[in-house]
Amino acid sequence: MENVGILFGGPSVEHEVSIISAKGVIENIDKDLFNPIPLYQDKLGNWYSASNSLKLLKGKEINGKPLSFESLIKKYNLKLTFPLIHGTFGEDGKLQGYLEALKIRYVGCDVKASAIGMDKEICKKIWQREELQVVPYFKILYENYKLEIEKFKDKIEFPVFVKPADSGSSIGITKVKKLEELENALENAFKITRKVLIEKAIKGREIEVSVLGGFDPEYISPPGEIVPSKEFYDYEDKYKLNKAELKVPAPLPENLNHQFKELAKKAFMAIDGYGMARVDFFLEEDKNIYINEINTIPGFTPISMYPKLLSLCGLSYKEVITILLNLAKER
Repeated sequence: MENVGILFGGPSVEHEVSIISAKGVIENIDKDLFNPIPLYQDKLGNWYSASNSLKLLKGKEINGKPLSFESLIKKYNLKLTFPLIHGTFGEDGKLQGYLEALKIRYVGCDVKASAIGMDKEICKKIWQREELQVVPYFKILYENYKLEIEKFKDKIEFPVFVKPADSGSSIGITKVKKLEELENALENAFKITRKVLIEKAIKGREIEVSVLGGFDPEYISPPGEIVPSKEFYDYEDKYKLNKAELKVPAPLPENLNHQFKELAKKAFMAIDGYGMARVDFFLEEDKNIYINEINTIPGFTPISMYPKLLSLCGLSYKEVITILLNLAKER
């Protein structure tokens, strides 16, 4: 049986989501093959022992001192890890680079693909080169954003979404319906990052596809659909209200099912993805498909869209975890 470090928590706005994902993996991992070692990172970047991490997962207070990550790797003889730190530090290539420097294998995309996937602007540029249709956008940088607004304002067709270019879980996103609301929305997004996108608000359906496998992935799920309970699928709707409707599979004609699967695979391979990703789309007027974004560490609870969609490929949650860990060992 092999020890597997389950890395969770982290400094990002998706800290709490990461804890839920870690609980799901630890409870469902095949314990005949793997011994899960939970390692929690708090919002300040401190790491804690497996016993303290387990306490936190059970809703108890941590009373031990933080330890260095390198000492924990040695203590538990870890050569394989499952990063479940969503967003900043966990999903943007930083953690992947750290693990590679320590010669530790890990589940999911490598440094390059993780960094590209996290940066929505860079990702869009790559997809456009591959002739994939992305949501039209303007890029705004904090350093000169008031000048940029003046330059772009006559070209913007409202409504638009203002969103951080390199954050996740819909944090800092605002739907803007008129020019007077734009500056406040930008300032809200700039609290999270220095690079912000102003994207056309696509009126349509939200479709997601799960990808699992190596550089030429073996499993591409049928598409699923999210029907938000609010005007758009924001953080509150995803993780607090629990009112959004998940349609698995999405009610779509066969030709669109095929298109979504082909596009998801192409989007994944365009960034040199490996292991797992969830590719998110908009479907406008039941014919125009736009790629919205790719999540290289998607929500990973048993009821998350990622494993739910893969169940349509005949894979259980436990089997998905096993395949991902084996892929990490093979890379």
